[in-house]
Amino acid sequence: MLLATQAMDLPSLRYIDADHPLQALMRMTLADFADVESNDIPTSIDGCGVPAFHLSLYRTAYAYARLMATSEGHDTPGALERYTESAQHVVSAMTSFPSFVSGNWSITTPLMEAFAGDLLAKEGAEGVYAMALSPAMREALTGRLKLEDDCAIGVALKIHDGSMTADATR
Repeated sequence: MLLATQAMDLPSLRYIDADHPLQALMRMTLADFADVESNDIPTSIDGCGVPAFHLSLYRTAYAYARLMATSEGHDTPGALERYTESAQHVVSAMTSFPSFVSGNWSITTPLMEAFAGDLLAKEGAEGVYAMALSPAMREALTGRLKLEDDCAIGVALKIHDGSMTADATR
């Protein structure tokens, strides 16, 4: 986030405040991908002190599917043309270097490696897991999943307690 403030010529002071221009831009971008109004995304503060944006599981899966679709190009169903180049960079970086997304302790790294760029996945705050399958897989999946049209597919899961500490059972 600090690097983004530098690249965008935004003030770095108080960059973690929910009303900072960088936080507002991130919230607006997430709203675009999730197809909701920015003001309808509740926030809280995560363990690092930065705003955490909350989406329903449906909207989380939708946003992941839309990110993957957008990375495929602006003529892909569901793609957001204004984000095509950025989405391509994000998806390419994540799928090309999955160990930097989650490390070697997580299923995410071998899962993304196995799909060679056709699957994007990330674990998130307190037991949230989301992934998207590339529209390039539509031929293999459309018949199996009984989808009526070609699309990227998003999946979001949440477990009750995502704590990764040994005392999580208390």
